[in-house]
Amino acid sequence: MIEHVVNVLEKERDLFEKLRKSISRQRDAMLAKRLDEMEAALNETEKLVFEIGKIDEERHKLFDLLKKKAGLPSNAPFETLLFHLKGEEREAFENSVTKFLWTLNELAQDLQGIKDVLEFENSYFEFLMNLIHGESSNATYSKKGEVRAETEGIFDARW
Repeated sequence: MIEHVVNVLEKERDLFEKLRKSISRQRDAMLAKRLDEMEAALNETEKLVFEIGKIDEERHKLFDLLKKKAGLPSNAPFETLLFHLKGEEREAFENSVTKFLWTLNELAQDLQGIKDVLEFENSYFEFLMNLIHGESSNATYSKKGEVRAETEGIFDARW
């Protein structure tokens, strides 16, 4: 039973690793402004997310079976399940889960990188729009602490 759970965890980890690579390609394509490559990576990501969803359901069912076999309630935490495993089964399970969690952490870091790039691009675009139009979503204050009137853009009515 544990061997099957470990195999499912390894399959899911491999899918997350593929997802990580796909997301890295998306980021690289985004930075290089290669939209066709970005679209291909997005399509790949969509397929991987669907596959991950299917194998994730299988993993949850297997965890529930393990909990039931150990006499634990279905809502028992992972640590409790781990406590009931012994010897080589426990070691194999711990190693597999550790690798799985490590991959998820790396994926989260990659996603944060894409989020940071998008936030920078958005801020830069807002800066350019504010430069042209003179509108600001942030209040500006005078030396006396009073809210200043709207600023004028680089292309105001006097031009």
